[in-house]
Amino acid sequence: MKALVCQVCGDIIAPLAQPRQPRWCRCQTHAVWWEDPARGDIRLFQQFGPKHESGVPVMPRAFVLGLHNGFLYGGQTTRQLIEEVLADTPDDYVFRQIGHLAAMIRPGSTRDTRWAAELPEIVLDPGRPVPHHGSGPDNQ
Repeated sequence: MKALVCQVCGDIIAPLAQPRQPRWCRCQTHAVWWEDPARGDIRLFQQFGPKHESGVPVMPRAFVLGLHNGFLYGGQTTRQLIEEVLADTPDDYVFRQIGHLAAMIRPGSTRDTRWAAELPEIVLDPGRPVPHHGSGPDNQ
C-alpha cells in the first residue's frame, strides 16, 4: 500500500483505485495517482515551486508512505510477524533493505515511485479524454 504524505498540510492521501486519476491533499500542493495500480507504480505531482527539467521539485515537500501488504493483512503486529514477513520479502524491496514494514520514500528513490512533470489527463468519458489544466482538487 502506498500513499502521499504532504509535508505542507500533513495529509496522508491514498490514490484512487483507477489509474491516472489524481487526488489532492487538503492544501492543494500535491496530487497522487496510480500510473499502473497492478504494478504498484505511483506518481506524485507538486504544484508549487521551481522544478528541474525532469519535473522533480527543487525543494520536494512530500513523501510516499509505503506499508508492506504483509503488515496490513498479517494480523496483530508482533516481532515474529515482522520477521516472517520480511523473510518472505524479496531482497530488492525497500522493506527488506531497511528491515521494517513501513517506509517513507522520496519519489524516484524506488523503481515504482516517481515525480510527475504534469498532471495526467482526466478521463470523464472513456471516449473523450480532457486535459487537466486547473490547479485544484476539482476531480476528487
